[in-house]
Amino acid sequence: MRDTLLNRISFSLHLLMKIYSMSNIKQPFFRIAFLCFIATLWCRPAFAQLSEISQDSIFVTYQQLKSKEASLLKIDQWRQETKTDIEQKALALDPQVKAVFISDAEKVLKQQWPVLTASEFLEFTRNGNRSNFEKKYKVRRDMLKKLLVGELLEKKGRFLPMIADGVWMICEESTWALPATMDVDQRGFGLPEVYNPVVDLCVAQTAILLGWTKFFFNKELNQLNSKLIPRIDHELNVRAVQPYLSHNDFWWMGFTGRKPNNWNIYCNYYVLMTALTAVENSQLREEIIVKSMKSVEYFLASYADDGGCDEGPNYWNMAGGTFGIYLKALHEITGKKLDFSNRPKIHQMGTYLYKVHIDSNYFVNFADAPPRSNPDPAKIYAFGEMFNDDRLKSFAASFFQRTWAKQKTMQADEINVFLQNLQISDVMLKTKAQEPLEKSNWLPDLQVLTLRQQQGTNAGLLFAAKGGHNAESHNHNDVGNFILYQDGKPVIIDVGIGTYTRDTFNEQRWSIWNIRSLWHNCPTVNGLEQQNGEQYRATNVGYAEKGQTGYFLLDIASAYPASAGVEKLVRNFEFQRKQAKLVLTENYQLKTWQKPYELNFITALRTSQPKAGVLRFQQSTTGKTIEMQFDPNGFDLEIETKTQEDPKLVALWGNKVYRIALKSKSKSVSGNHVITFATR
Repeated sequence: MRDTLLNRISFSLHLLMKIYSMSNIKQPFFRIAFLCFIATLWCRPAFAQLSEISQDSIFVTYQQLKSKEASLLKIDQWRQETKTDIEQKALALDPQVKAVFISDAEKVLKQQWPVLTASEFLEFTRNGNRSNFEKKYKVRRDMLKKLLVGELLEKKGRFLPMIADGVWMICEESTWALPATMDVDQRGFGLPEVYNPVVDLCVAQTAILLGWTKFFFNKELNQLNSKLIPRIDHELNVRAVQPYLSHNDFWWMGFTGRKPNNWNIYCNYYVLMTALTAVENSQLREEIIVKSMKSVEYFLASYADDGGCDEGPNYWNMAGGTFGIYLKALHEITGKKLDFSNRPKIHQMGTYLYKVHIDSNYFVNFADAPPRSNPDPAKIYAFGEMFNDDRLKSFAASFFQRTWAKQKTMQADEINVFLQNLQISDVMLKTKAQEPLEKSNWLPDLQVLTLRQQQGTNAGLLFAAKGGHNAESHNHNDVGNFILYQDGKPVIIDVGIGTYTRDTFNEQRWSIWNIRSLWHNCPTVNGLEQQNGEQYRATNVGYAEKGQTGYFLLDIASAYPASAGVEKLVRNFEFQRKQAKLVLTENYQLKTWQKPYELNFITALRTSQPKAGVLRFQQSTTGKTIEMQFDPNGFDLEIETKTQEDPKLVALWGNKVYRIALKSKSKSVSGNHVITFATR
């Protein structure tokens, strides 16, 4: 409670300094409004009060261990062991893989460092474009990463001069934050306040890039010029360490009462790793370690016992997956004393990923998730190692061997991801690769269900559906949505998210076509779609298995606005494994009839209609078909074609996706109908 009070004081003072400096606030009306706003910060319950920090929290456990062993932290030992391990693994790397990395570094030697301009930074504020600046920003970091890896593997010194150029150039940037993720207080100005540095995803990412640079090449860069390492130290301190320690009001930290998401664990982990690799002051290091524990506890508290990630499997890499390697780091720097292998919820956060896995790199992609993803093997393996879970270890090996080992490369967007996987490369190549492909997985808190026709194989049908509510992290308006796959390939789809723009994360988000319920496999009622907000949710959600059939039932009436007049809208899914069939039964009751009731089904496949009441979906690669059957006397069939313009979505689904609309011919305020999907 004391920490909560101090955090609110800090947060209020920060706002006071920011907002009071605005000229309008000095007028009486605005002053009163401002004071009322500050009062609400004190009156509203903080997130900590919603889920009090337990006695087995990470921080409390750390304190208990430290009370018994004052020298619990063994950073110097960790540094020596980590450096030795990575250098030995680099030496033993497959020569073909090593050659690929060195070739990549050689190509960078011929490149010019991109110039970052104020005009491109301002594009996000002016027209919503975030890609132009971000592309050049990321190219700089990718170039430095490739040079670092090349030098780490070759150790001839020929990449060091350009490494120094990259370090100096990044240190000279006005901010390491991106215009789209820059602190909300600064975003309205368009350009950053260089005297008020913030810590966001990309600041933390850049910090660890420079941290590893110093970690591996401290001596070499000092020999090149004695000012390089002090410059790294200065910028890390000013841009990452001090802002992190002095602020409790960064929204992602959890201290202000806002529920955290992947930003929390991602930023905390990367700042922690920066401290471990580059901060020499032991007191500062421990302050960072302790603060990260307190902040990360809010991230852990935001998860329910089923370990489900409401941001989807793609964001698991940044969320639950990063949490796993964060705990791994704490385990290692305490001489393996800080142990989490007796925490069932944490174990579930790891197993979540294979519970929403479809086949190969296909995943159940509700929310802001693409259908295809390549999760980080090292993050999966960290959970497998923590809980001695062979299933997770084999799952990690399946991705490692199928992607990196098979392609004779271990490319990764971030230096940290590369190094983590380099450290487990020998184990991954020896571990049997196997995808669990479980028959049934139900996440009762997240309300996500995945059922497949046969255990341990992609053969046949796979069905997944969700309940939940429309205020989940990276939410789409999709309560009651479902997907259907055949032999590991999509038939009825969730389109997923396109290229991020300014509108993706403002009030215009809900007008983006592939976020609306109209373009999900959800009904449209009286001409109205689902609304965003936590009150728009599924009720009376239930799942059961009987024999070879799985049942999923939920009422989605509350997902629609009051003006839709929905009293009851029950969806009942029957997944009949023996018959290779999915049966959707709907029962609804409306207050009034305004417009025809409409069922929407989204697909990227071409369809044909062999006869009335039957729509056939055919896989282009295998030729296999699924037929959707409906009552032609009860529905009119319409198909809307959506031509794709977003390159990200084109890469996933091709140039077109289709919305199949079944429009009820009845004007009754109640209805009961059956839609069947069956293999043919």
